[in-house]
Amino acid sequence: MRNPNESYWRFQEVEEWCRLLVEMHPDWITLDSIGTTREGRTIWMLTLGHNPGTTPALWLDALTHASEWAGMMGLIHTVDQWVDWTQEERGRKWFQENTVYCVPCVSPDGLEALMRGDPFLRSSTREAKDGVRRVGFEACDVDGNEKVRWMRWKDPAGPYVTDENAPFGLRKRRLDDDPQEAYFVSYEGKFLEWDGCQWIQAPLKHGLDLNRNFPIRWSPFEMFGMDGGMFSLSEPEARSLMDAVTSKSNIVAAMTLHTYTGALLTQPYNPDTDLPKSDISMLQGLAEQLVAGTGYKVFRVHPDFTYDPKQSIVGVWADCLSSTLGIPAYTLEVWDPFKWAGVQVKEPARFFMEPKEHIVSALLTKASSDGEMLLWEKVEHPQLGSVEIGGIDYLRTIRNPPLVHLPTECEHTFSILDKIRMSLPKVQSKVLVEKIAEDVHRITMHIENRGYLPTAGLQRALNLKLTKETHVELQCTEDVELIGGLEIQSVPALDGWGQWQTQSAKNLLYPSLPVRGNRQALHWVVRGVGTVEIHWQCSRSGCGVERVSVGEEAIEQLTLF
Repeated sequence: MRNPNESYWRFQEVEEWCRLLVEMHPDWITLDSIGTTREGRTIWMLTLGHNPGTTPALWLDALTHASEWAGMMGLIHTVDQWVDWTQEERGRKWFQENTVYCVPCVSPDGLEALMRGDPFLRSSTREAKDGVRRVGFEACDVDGNEKVRWMRWKDPAGPYVTDENAPFGLRKRRLDDDPQEAYFVSYEGKFLEWDGCQWIQAPLKHGLDLNRNFPIRWSPFEMFGMDGGMFSLSEPEARSLMDAVTSKSNIVAAMTLHTYTGALLTQPYNPDTDLPKSDISMLQGLAEQLVAGTGYKVFRVHPDFTYDPKQSIVGVWADCLSSTLGIPAYTLEVWDPFKWAGVQVKEPARFFMEPKEHIVSALLTKASSDGEMLLWEKVEHPQLGSVEIGGIDYLRTIRNPPLVHLPTECEHTFSILDKIRMSLPKVQSKVLVEKIAEDVHRITMHIENRGYLPTAGLQRALNLKLTKETHVELQCTEDVELIGGLEIQSVPALDGWGQWQTQSAKNLLYPSLPVRGNRQALHWVVRGVGTVEIHWQCSRSGCGVERVSVGEEAIEQLTLF
């Protein structure tokens, strides 16, 4: 199987990898279509686990943004590592007791477009909104190498001049600079409906941002020429994700993978979030554990990762998962080009709105020293005549790491995803049978959660009544009669240790037990000799069956689920 650390894959390669996994492991890996794109490509979902639907599940997806390839490759690398892990008994056991749903490529149309050198796009290839006349300059591959770099041409009105000391030979023009040495600089590209005179930028051909199209505070959000769709879930890719997640009742944690900034984004997403403080603190506590050892940072989206402090980011998938569906969810931003360049950026999102010249210079200098910068080469442009093309390949230096750094980022991704795997609820049950009279026995079942996450996911899920209480049913053979206790009982959601670690037990100077607790007891009294089955269904956290014999001796059984 091809190594995902070595290159950025096209969609066909992703499909082939998915099919090969199923071919090699048909007993515990399946591949299903969850929808199709506007161009008719399949959105594939892998299911990893021996008992899907009946065990706690982790949801993973990547490439909601078509240019963020490193997230997709990191996810593929992680799945490969887990598959290798199942050669060990511990790995096989984990996938018997848990499930992973994985969508490696949410925007295959956009991926293919960018790989062949089409103009930059955010997500899918949906055309710009009706009524927008597209006149002006559009980035595209001019020299035929399937990459879009930079282009410059001399003009006395240009805003840049030559700088021999700069890594790429350019700096901002000053008032006393020679106008004859001035340049216009843009991405490589051509003019649409050009009148032979005006040099202006055209509206984006593909302006859709899928990560603004989900049902959480959706509004007609626009930024950088990109929008969140005509209405919530207007796009087939977003609808496919939503339908897939809501059709699964066992998803208890989620991660959506993006680039860049080397960060894990957590709640809140806006100042008036609907999430309880307890959920926010638990998500923060888990996030800090997830990034340990990677060098990645944890940012609360509000107020630390906003483009504009006056404008909340709306319609985001991770926020929808947490706030709309009550599932603990994060956005992982793979790759930190600022760290690569040796500079610190305290508020990465603000950098996009207010770039600092010394940071830009540091990025270009690093790209130049690492051999990721091409010198200016003269090219005959069909409209402008003689121009020069060169500079960085933005998609393979800033948006995604140069290939030499991809293995490291894949390992960071694996470290984070492997830890969130470890955070899933772990429900155990213990059954005690006690003889209290001739042919009469008391049955007690203890059910407890030994995992980090609560069985319900977030408190938000309980507040919205999206999860049910743990359902327990006693079934007796015909020789055994229930004489005490209810045949069907229920217990509340069970806490996880991470939940009270970040709440009642967050200060060791004032140690305290949880308010709700991680274990419950249920009781029955039966008469007769025979077999009793106890069936339990723990919302989002699995199910199980206990079988015990009642007769002359008391019996104790322990079963793990």
